[in-house]
Amino acid sequence: MLVKKTYNNSYKVKNLGKAKNYAFIVKAYSKTDEGYYYSRQGTKIVTCTKVDKCRISGISQTTKSIKFTWDKVKGASGYRVYLYETSSGSYKKLATTAKTYYECSTLKAGKVYTFAVKAYRKAGSTVVWSDITKLSTATKPERPGELTASASVNAVTLRWKKDSSVTGYRVYKYNSVKKVYEPVKVTNETKIVLYNLKANKNYVFSIVCNKKIAEYLNI
Repeated sequence: MLVKKTYNNSYKVKNLGKAKNYAFIVKAYSKTDEGYYYSRQGTKIVTCTKVDKCRISGISQTTKSIKFTWDKVKGASGYRVYLYETSSGSYKKLATTAKTYYECSTLKAGKVYTFAVKAYRKAGSTVVWSDITKLSTATKPERPGELTASASVNAVTLRWKKDSSVTGYRVYKYNSVKKVYEPVKVTNETKIVLYNLKANKNYVFSIVCNKKIAEYLNI
């Protein structure tokens, strides 16, 4: 099917289907009084239209790893995952995969990381990439270290080691009736005094490090 005759050395074909392969043939021609004369051999081009960008659908963290998943992109041949390196100011390729998840391990606790993922479609020797999707999140902080407790008649003082990688701490008290830890206070300090406690009674407390970040997905 003839698409277009043009005097230019480029042409944009519009109104094509999304994530589909197409083959085109380009031929040179000359026009005389007798009509059009085309070259015998044309140049064949096999390519495809772009696929949609990835949409992040889930994320989970440990102190040393971050795992994220994305929805399957219709028509995609695979995906490529990147990690942003602040030292170079650029994205480093981590993996090319057909899976819809990636887990990055051996990370540092309580640190923010930025990843990116792109879908691609392959047609012959041509690879066409989707727009990039970025996500930023952090690994979980380590547990507070060197936790100590001292008591008086109606109060308990808790102290722990400062962690420079976190933005605060959450203090919980165990409710033995409901069998759950209930929040007591959020603090930036490494010491808290809990008053109005009953004398000669055992209490269980928990300290959790808090890492506040501007988490973003699907950017």
